[in-house]
Amino acid sequence: WRRDGSRIYYGIHPELRTHSLWSVLGDEAAAWNSSLQRILEEDRQRLQGILESRKERSLVHFEDFGARQDEDQREYVDAAYYRSKIIELLPGNAGQVLEPGCGAGALASMLADRASHLILVDQSRTMLDVARERIAAVGSDVKTEYRVGYMEHLPLADEEVDTVILSMALHHSAEPGSVLKEAFRVLRPGGLLVVAELKQHGEENMRRLFEDFWLGFDEGVLLGEIERAGFEGHDVSEGRGNGRLDCLFVSARKPARGRSRILRVRAGESSTV
Repeated sequence: WRRDGSRIYYGIHPELRTHSLWSVLGDEAAAWNSSLQRILEEDRQRLQGILESRKERSLVHFEDFGARQDEDQREYVDAAYYRSKIIELLPGNAGQVLEPGCGAGALASMLADRASHLILVDQSRTMLDVARERIAAVGSDVKTEYRVGYMEHLPLADEEVDTVILSMALHHSAEPGSVLKEAFRVLRPGGLLVVAELKQHGEENMRRLFEDFWLGFDEGVLLGEIERAGFEGHDVSEGRGNGRLDCLFVSARKPARGRSRILRVRAGESSTV
């Protein structure tokens, strides 16, 4: 189990899967198994309904307040600071850059000299319109696409981009692991992932004020999710700027094609990439 503010999340410890009890729990022929499976399926359906309701609330919030998010959060986080740190983590030429959960386009408007092509994704058409206006105002000539979609199901093809930037986006998702797996999918082999996130904190009111699902992330938990998504060679730093909350910055790479094949073979998989 792990605590996130007033919430506690439970999961299955990896060692339990090697215990004899696990084989009993997973015995499909057991007399009680059908009843258990029915209960689990009902739970999954209720969970899906809760998550869909939460997505709707999040969309309404950002439609109404997303454009003033920086101003409203100034007491907690220094947006200018963490965006400047993201820019520092990017190479001189980041190629085709994707920013899921781009919001009002504040970071995107700073990427003119780093990206050859920008793809901005957000669940809110209103936010994409604001981002379009902001980028036009700075006079950027970088080719920019605006796509409506969720971070957990990106409207992109496999291996479409060179760089993915998740700027204070993961703590808004109920499924950060799914977001990272999607980032892995759309990156080309050798592509760069840059994550800027809040470090775990106890400001419970941020759930209500800003539709934050997670109160930041423990460094070990965040790195574990990034590694499980398939990334390697991560580099981590942290800082605060003038905000009250600490930020985590992680950069990692999708393995090059040859390296990806080696990893799969070592894992005992028959398929190759």
